[in-house]
Amino acid sequence: MKTHIARGTSLVEALVALLVMAGGLLAALALQAQLRAHADEARHRLVALQLAQQSLEDARDAWAHGGAAALVAQEQAVDAGGASFAVSRAVRAPDATGWQVSAQVAWAGRERDEQLSLHTVLGAGDPTLWMALVEGPADGVTRLDGATGHPGVPPSSTPLGGPRAWLRPHPHSPWGWLIDTRSARISHTCTVNGAPDLTLLAQADAGLCTPQAQPSVLVSGHVRHSLAGSADEAHDPVPELGVQLRLTSEPHLSPPVCAAQALGSVTHYYCAVLLRSPTPQDPGAYWSGRTELIGLPVGDGGFRVCRRSGDRNGNRTIDNDEHPASYVRVTQSLRHQHFLLVPHALPCPAGVVGQGDTLRDTATVQHQP
Repeated sequence: MKTHIARGTSLVEALVALLVMAGGLLAALALQAQLRAHADEARHRLVALQLAQQSLEDARDAWAHGGAAALVAQEQAVDAGGASFAVSRAVRAPDATGWQVSAQVAWAGRERDEQLSLHTVLGAGDPTLWMALVEGPADGVTRLDGATGHPGVPPSSTPLGGPRAWLRPHPHSPWGWLIDTRSARISHTCTVNGAPDLTLLAQADAGLCTPQAQPSVLVSGHVRHSLAGSADEAHDPVPELGVQLRLTSEPHLSPPVCAAQALGSVTHYYCAVLLRSPTPQDPGAYWSGRTELIGLPVGDGGFRVCRRSGDRNGNRTIDNDEHPASYVRVTQSLRHQHFLLVPHALPCPAGVVGQGDTLRDTATVQHQP
């Protein structure tokens, strides 16, 4: 009699194996969902921290340029990082230490409502002293300059972590620039609608940002106005104006892009300049040209445009970082390229050249007409 040995798997064994596999898959899916939720929470907290920091920076900037009158409470809703945030800023009356400013960001968490708060104190003294610390020296020496890194990076830019900062030339501008904080050069131009998603900007997201075809640098400064014709008391309202940068070098793939933003009694301006394309005759990447104020009456019955300029380093010439009448072969970003408006009937104030830095530099020369 032959004995038949059963081979293969019984139905019960197959069902048990299937249940074990299904249980493992469900556990893996649950773990993945939990990890994703934790990642979302971490991203939301990072975005909230950046929004709170930006709110305090905005308060510092407003206070530095507009004084105590510019310090106001603020509330706004921001959509960023896949969540909605309620950003509020509170300002308490000054005590012996100064103005108490707090920024609070609230958002809906996975299990409960979340919030984050940051606080700072703005000194009770003259805000221009704080502004002097922010602006710092402009002697052309590369050094760290606060959170933005390179001295050519405007302090109004927002650090994104790593070697990038975000600069939006106007709060309602539909575009802005990513700046490499190691070189102060513009790496990308990005389009934004409403409040920017700082997380995506930090990654130079291809859906928002386009890399520059050629290295680009910034020219930035501010414009003040003095009815008395004084470089020391330039706190009168600045009329609406624009800035243009006329290139004398060539070839350039695109013209400069300039933007101006009025804030209190000062107007800030920024110009992005694409460096010229190298040629066999001239392999250098640079730009040459001249900045001018536009959109306001210049000459009889109007304004005289003075530029803050002087031989700060004592080499008997006005270098590019010392605000010359025309720039020659610029290769790096320039700050402190300031202008002063006075009535045309008055001369540009001679002022004093601040040897080695711009903090005490009140010297001006006529620029327009």
